[in-house]
Amino acid sequence: MKVRSLTLSVLLGLVCSCALGPAIKDGAVIATNKDVKGSALVLQFERGPQWFLSKKMGPMTIRITPQIAIWIEDTLGKYWGTVYVTESFGAQKWKFMKPNPDTCFRPMCMPYWMNKYVSAGNHIPTRNHPVSDAVTAATPSGSFMLTTMVPESLTTFVVCVEYNRSFDNNETYNAHRKESRFNGQPSVVYACRVNLNDPTRPYDTLKLIGRGGEMGSDGALYHDSDKLTTALSVFKNILVTGKK
Repeated sequence: MKVRSLTLSVLLGLVCSCALGPAIKDGAVIATNKDVKGSALVLQFERGPQWFLSKKMGPMTIRITPQIAIWIEDTLGKYWGTVYVTESFGAQKWKFMKPNPDTCFRPMCMPYWMNKYVSAGNHIPTRNHPVSDAVTAATPSGSFMLTTMVPESLTTFVVCVEYNRSFDNNETYNAHRKESRFNGQPSVVYACRVNLNDPTRPYDTLKLIGRGGEMGSDGALYHDSDKLTTALSVFKNILVTGKK
């Protein structure tokens, strides 16, 4: 009985210390829009000190990576198209849960992008209506590179990135705040203007332009990002280069 109890205690200890989710692994290359004929666009994402978030759930610790959407707008802010969305959100393939096939889980995840995507005539992402697999891929587990193609007619445009991590709480956005729910800090939005005809600029750096709404009920861009903390350190750098 003593031996069996000791063995059970050891097994329970191993389970309690177990962490679910990927370990950090840099260097992934994601390719999207491979069938589009035109110019190549390359985005380099360097993870920051807050890339992973560890969340204790009962006896388990879950490693949480950010959900990411990348899209292109013209210089007047009109949506052109999406070039990448993490599969968990774009195809509603969430780990550790089984979402309703006709419902979008976590609409507050990336509301700024989703509003533009739906306003362009697309269906809200669900299991039955996923974002095209031409622009969806698994969530990277560290620093990564995205290569995509844009039409030859598109030479000057704006590249936008929105990302969000669940349970990313801080003093302002936390479980005690009704609007935050389990979302924690709202999504973060970065952007930069790209001119493929300018050979003097080898790369452009995306800059913070605001945050998304807390509940996902609107697609507005909010500029009061001063209360964001760890959410601003998910990425250290986001660079974009292009070649006509």
